[in-house]
Amino acid sequence: MIESILIWLAAIAYIEALVQILVESELLLPIRDAIGRRGGMLATFVGCGYCVSVWAALTVSWALPGFITSIWGLDLLIKTLVLHRLSNVFHSIIIRRMNREPLEVVIHHAEEQE
Repeated sequence: MIESILIWLAAIAYIEALVQILVESELLLPIRDAIGRRGGMLATFVGCGYCVSVWAALTVSWALPGFITSIWGLDLLIKTLVLHRLSNVFHSIIIRRMNREPLEVVIHHAEEQE
């Protein structure tokens, strides 16, 4: 159990770091600029951290142990979306800590949304 949790935490941290390198690093800026000048879907993809994290999560999720179902495609989809969202949350926490912003958790109740 602990080993599975550590694997998932490592996967979340890996995805967050990979997305940062691909979308925001100075190292890949010339490549992103060249792709951006061409336009199209690829330009949107490399400039969108949210989009890149979905694809990064997909590349990792196939290697993780099963999650909810024995249906391979559904299991892959669920793991991908969970990793994607958790890496986004992890990224938000890191950014807030780097900027020394307090972590804020907002909970909306169903009655308030109506």
